[in-house]
Amino acid sequence: MTGLLLGLGGLLGMASAAEPVFVVWADGTVLHATIDAEVDVDASALRRPLADFAQQHAWVPYMRTAGIEEQTTGAAKCVGVTNLPWPIADRTWTIMMRNRTEGDRFIASWDYVPDSGNLRDTSGSWSVEDLGDGRSRVQLEAMADVGKRVPGALLRWAERRSLPETLQALLDSADR
Repeated sequence: MTGLLLGLGGLLGMASAAEPVFVVWADGTVLHATIDAEVDVDASALRRPLADFAQQHAWVPYMRTAGIEEQTTGAAKCVGVTNLPWPIADRTWTIMMRNRTEGDRFIASWDYVPDSGNLRDTSGSWSVEDLGDGRSRVQLEAMADVGKRVPGALLRWAERRSLPETLQALLDSADR
């Protein structure tokens, strides 16, 4: 297992008690990634972009295309393409996205629709917890089986660029 860890609060321009933590590792063909950050953004503002299934593609970096095939209250079937750096080709997928609240936490999760693209599997979730005084804890847990060994360069790209840019894009979308 290869693991990378990075805290970039200063680079993201976030004032917080703790630096954001980005962790990326691979287990064979499976890429794992997490974000854990305390931010000076109200939880309700962060929930808006996460809950809007039809607009997530507008703020998620590296999502080349995305669209909603079906939508019901709290759930949507979404199809899309994620742009990945060489040597991994772009990944196509269909996922079921769901939103729910558990206590003080809002959770936006997704699960892969089997055999719907060129991924073997993917799942994950964003969670937002209200810490009071306009502060929130934001966490991401994501997994994708890309079907081939995950090279170190892809791990470094995810850790240094993709995860920090994704968190910053979420924070920027909360300000709109």
